[in-house]
Amino acid sequence: MKTQQKIITKEKKELSRLNKIQSKGSSGKYFFILIFLIAVVNILDEVTSNLTVTVQSSFVTEFFVNNPFMGKYYSYEDGLAFHSGIGVVTYVFGLFTPFYKALADKWGRKPLFALSTLGMAVGLLVIHLSSSYIMFLVGFAIISFFMGHDIQIIYILEEAPHKHRAKLYSFLKGFGFLGVILIPTLRDILMGDDATKWREIFLVPALIGFVAVLLVILLAKDTKVFVSERIEYLSRPLEERVREKELKKQQKEAQRNQSGVFNGVKYIFSNKDTKMLIISHIIFDSAMPAIALYFESSMHRAGMSTADITKALFMVPVIYATVTLLSGFIADKLGRKVTVTAAVPYLRI
Repeated sequence: MKTQQKIITKEKKELSRLNKIQSKGSSGKYFFILIFLIAVVNILDEVTSNLTVTVQSSFVTEFFVNNPFMGKYYSYEDGLAFHSGIGVVTYVFGLFTPFYKALADKWGRKPLFALSTLGMAVGLLVIHLSSSYIMFLVGFAIISFFMGHDIQIIYILEEAPHKHRAKLYSFLKGFGFLGVILIPTLRDILMGDDATKWREIFLVPALIGFVAVLLVILLAKDTKVFVSERIEYLSRPLEERVREKELKKQQKEAQRNQSGVFNGVKYIFSNKDTKMLIISHIIFDSAMPAIALYFESSMHRAGMSTADITKALFMVPVIYATVTLLSGFIADKLGRKVTVTAAVPYLRI
């Protein structure tokens, strides 16, 4: 009984806080502040996603070729293969993604916005300070978990005007891709033609991340969608919510034989739309690793110097950002299907 009373008291405080937030509303000025915060975090997200890939030859050479790992020297190809195999393990963290993202419906979007940004910053700092491959892997695992959640994108989907949502999304994603130009800039300034200085380029994005966390905490608010939905939920009697939860549990038990992974796969391939989407997605994801994960190593193996690789890296974000920006305007004007169809020739290129 005491536990239930504590829950009721806690929820009343939360409800009062949310009602105050809702009554205050938000100004047009806040929307521009929010766009700025999303843009900064999106740049951090894209830089974090691409940073380890763009110094792949440097850390593989250091950890496996020039120094023994577990008492053994590796060739470059064997070292890269070993790292790629270990990297697959970090995908296990993806299993926890649904549970992590579910917290956004309980805690709110803002706490996860700040936490994901902090996670990326911490991971980058760990890699910057890494003195061994194991420590590098710890930082790599941290950023692998936090960089894929895109909590900032939820803000766009819930705060942006419906008719401009795709344009804003593509603008911010394109701006984030363009921000990846920070990587070759840092390589040019901090690495030059010395591949052993690869750790240095992780420090600046890490510091940007810590500043971004502070700005999110001070300036960001929770989305109007979350506030209104949470108020509606907390306004209902606790007993009613408990009964509803129990009913859903019973329904899930009753439907267990009709659900599950195999039934889900069966449904996907029996529906024409979902079947074509999943097939195209599999083809796309099968081709992407060869391009996205090993392009820097390909240039290294082709004999390009560190400085020449840096010059080549300046072009990638410009092209990617331009295509992404155009896609948003096409999507709002002609529809999502036309945008996806138009992207196919680009993917073949």
